[in-house]
Amino acid sequence: MSTPATIAAPAAGRIADLVSSTLHVHADEPVSGVAKLWDVHPNDDGMAVLGGARVRYLSRARFFLQLGRKFGYALFENRPVGLLAEDGSAVEADVDPVEVISLASQREPDRVFDDILVLRDGAFQGLVSMRSLIVHHRSLLVSGMAERALLEERNRRLSELNRLQAGLASGLTAGLRTPLSTLLGVARSLAADPVTGLRHGATLDALVARAASALAFVDDLSDLARLDAGELQPRPETIDLVQLLGATLEELRGHGGAGVSAVSVSVHGASEIRTDPVFVRRIVCGLLGAAGAVVAGDVSLLASTLDGALTLDLVLAGGAREQAEFDRLLAAGEAGSSRRDGPALRLAVARGLTRRLGGTLGAEAGRLWVRLPFADP
Repeated sequence: MSTPATIAAPAAGRIADLVSSTLHVHADEPVSGVAKLWDVHPNDDGMAVLGGARVRYLSRARFFLQLGRKFGYALFENRPVGLLAEDGSAVEADVDPVEVISLASQREPDRVFDDILVLRDGAFQGLVSMRSLIVHHRSLLVSGMAERALLEERNRRLSELNRLQAGLASGLTAGLRTPLSTLLGVARSLAADPVTGLRHGATLDALVARAASALAFVDDLSDLARLDAGELQPRPETIDLVQLLGATLEELRGHGGAGVSAVSVSVHGASEIRTDPVFVRRIVCGLLGAAGAVVAGDVSLLASTLDGALTLDLVLAGGAREQAEFDRLLAAGEAGSSRRDGPALRLAVARGLTRRLGGTLGAEAGRLWVRLPFADP
């Protein structure tokens, strides 16, 4: 049974001007009398039922469907019609007809074409049939449908363009990763050679740092494209947080560092938690990479596993300038931003991974923070 709905009146337009019937009965009227009344009004699809706490509605189709069932007429013949009345869609007399169409379209499918009850301060004024309402606003409905079709076509084209862009980004990053990895491996091998390292150590160190930075950028582009395409989904497992953070920092040092001179780590709470280790590692790398673009000093990574969530706080050795720079990076890292340099891209990926885990990322008072709820067992 539908719920009664009443909406406020706008400044212009009157649904009362479209009233097509005032057919109504009292709730105490016997069903047999109402059946005869329908014979007198063959063109009416419904009527109002008065006399209760509110005005209700009686549908011709559902009325006769009820009586047509086995023993239906015998059961209801002498009983009050209020037993078969339903809560209808009611609007005030001064409501704009366009709003009434919107209201009616939100009803259950089998009640979309029920008449609208028009009231004034709760008193019955008449009925507006959906047929007359649709005819009256035919041009509006046609233009609305055409506009919707146009929007759907535009959305389809945008979806296709996004798919092509994601494919291009995926192919581009895959093509760049192999030569960059090869370049990085060769440069490290040459730097490890005593003779070559002695003669070209500074040059090779710079080459390793640049190649590692470019490879990280390619990985960030790939992750961002996969996030936008919905391909990256968390795979939770039970992990040792201390070991994960230690291995992550070791990996960063092996790939040219995080861009900061030193990182101290402390963990408060239980070390074993349930989350996605790959996501957490990428988030930490993103935070440290962004921090390295802002401060040249030390940073502290504080991890807490209290209150059913993993909280990561990256405390910077800086002040107001660093905070302003982080605010800029966070804004640039938001989806849809035209800025996509290295630090902003890292934060965009970190933010996307954080949201996939149901968490939040922010910056305030010289610190970056991430809060990640634990995954369900």
